[in-house]
Amino acid sequence: MKARGDAGYAIYLSPLWSTHATVTFLRDYRIRSLDATQALVLPEPGKGAIYAFPSEQRDFADAVAMLWGEPVRTLDDRFGRPLMFYVQVEAAQAQAWPTGFAPDQTATARFDDAPSLIGMRAGEEDGSLLLHWQAEAGTRRYLTSFVHLIDARGQRIGQADVIPGDGTFPTTIWRGGERVAQRYRPEITDVCSGGEAVRVLAGWYELAADGARRPRLDAPGDAALAGMWTLPFTSRPAAQVQPAMPSSIPLAPGLTLIGHTLSAATTEAGAPLTLDLYMQGAEQSRELPITLTLQSDPAAVLYTGAVAPGATWRAGEVICRRLHLRVPPTTARGDYLLHVTTEEYDQPFAQVTVQPSTRAFDLPEVDQHVDATLGSAIRLVGADIARAGDELKVRLIWQALAPLAAGQKVFVHLLGPDGALLAQSDALPAGDYGTEQWIEGEVVIDEHRLALPATLPAGKYRLRVGMYDPASGARLLAKDAAGQSLAENAINLEIGDLP
Repeated sequence: MKARGDAGYAIYLSPLWSTHATVTFLRDYRIRSLDATQALVLPEPGKGAIYAFPSEQRDFADAVAMLWGEPVRTLDDRFGRPLMFYVQVEAAQAQAWPTGFAPDQTATARFDDAPSLIGMRAGEEDGSLLLHWQAEAGTRRYLTSFVHLIDARGQRIGQADVIPGDGTFPTTIWRGGERVAQRYRPEITDVCSGGEAVRVLAGWYELAADGARRPRLDAPGDAALAGMWTLPFTSRPAAQVQPAMPSSIPLAPGLTLIGHTLSAATTEAGAPLTLDLYMQGAEQSRELPITLTLQSDPAAVLYTGAVAPGATWRAGEVICRRLHLRVPPTTARGDYLLHVTTEEYDQPFAQVTVQPSTRAFDLPEVDQHVDATLGSAIRLVGADIARAGDELKVRLIWQALAPLAAGQKVFVHLLGPDGALLAQSDALPAGDYGTEQWIEGEVVIDEHRLALPATLPAGKYRLRVGMYDPASGARLLAKDAAGQSLAENAINLEIGDLP
C-alpha cells in the first residue's frame, strides 16, 4: 500500500486499523486515517485516491465504491484470505466531487491559517448537511469546525462542533489543495423549527488557544455564511414538548392537537403573527391538508396546506408546526376565534384580540430626499441630519416594499473629509423594531445618535448607511434610483460642513 503512495495516490485508511497501535507504528506519512462515513477527502491536484478498509468493513468499501462507480479491490494476506478492501480512484476522476457530494450552494470564505469554506450541500435524507472545505496550505493548528444555525430573528437554534473526520482527519494532516466534505448533524434546540429556512454559519476555532476563533482574511469577523437550509420536520416524544396552551383536540383519525403557542394574544390589523401547533400522530398524517381561519366577518383564511410535508414522524410522537401568519389589514377591532379545519373537523382552539393598526404609511417631510433600495424589499426615502452638541442626530425614513423573512441591522457611518471613519451606529431599526415585522408600504422612522470626536477637521462630511445580516455580517445589496449598484453596498448621504 505504501508503494501506491509513492506511485501518486493519497491513501486514506479506516480508523478501525489506522488507530491500532501496531498499524500506527508501522504506517508513515503516505497513509493517513479517515472515517469515510463522516467525511470524504479529495486529494491534492495531480493525485489519485485510495480509500482502504479492513476485511471487517466490506460494507463501508461497497458504499465508497458505489459513490465513485469503481470496483472494490482486494488485498490478500499470505494465506490468500482477504486482508483489506480498497477503492482506487484515478487522479483525473478524483478532482471532481462524486454525485451526491457536490455542493449545491457555493461559498467563498478564507480564514487565517485554517481551511477555506468553498460550499455546502443541504437537505440530506438523514437530516445532516455537508460543508466543503479546502486546504490552502498545511497548518500546525489542531482546529475544530463549527456550524451555527441562525433563524429569521437572528437567534441561534442549532449547532455542531466537529473535528474533521470526527477526529480521524485533523487539520494538522491536511495537505495544500486537498478538499474535504464533512458531514454535520446539528443539535436543534428549537423543537418548532422544522420547515424553517435558516442561515448556516461556519468557521474554525482552536481549543488549545482557549477556543479562539480563526479570523476571516477576506471579510470582517470570524464566521462565514455557508448557505441556507430548510430544516426537516422531525417528531419528538411528547415529554419533550411544552406548548404554552395545552389541549386535546381531535383533528383526524390518529391526529390530535395537543397544544399551541401564540407569539401574542393581542395584535394589530396587518401585523405578523407566529403560531406553533403541536400535533400528535404518525407518518400517515404528514400530508393531511389543514386550514387555519380567523373567524372575522368575513372569515379570513390565514393558512392552508399540509400538516408537515415530508416529515419523519414516529408513531405517537409530536410534530410542532410553526406558521408565520399575518392578520388582514382590514380586520376591525375585536376578539376573534382561530379555527383549524380538516376534512373531519372544524375546531376552534384559540382567541386573538385585534387592535387598530398603529403603523405609519404616510411619508413625513424630510430635509434630504433619498431614493435608494436595499435588497428587494426596503427603500430609504429620506433623512434628517443635525448636530446636537457632541452628538450627530440622524433620522432615517425607511419604506417596506415587501415583507422580509429575516431581521436586518442598520449601520450608520460618519466619514470625515479624508474618508476616515469617525463615528458609527449599529442597531436594529427604530428601537428594536425588526425588519421581519414590517409590512408592505409601511414607513418606519429610525433614529440614531453618533458620538462625535472632540476635534473635527474642517471640510465636507458624509454618512454611509445600509443594512446587514447581524449573523453573517453580509450587507444587503444597495442600489440607487437608476438600479446601479452602490460601492460597498452603502448609501451615501452628504452632510457638508459640521458646525
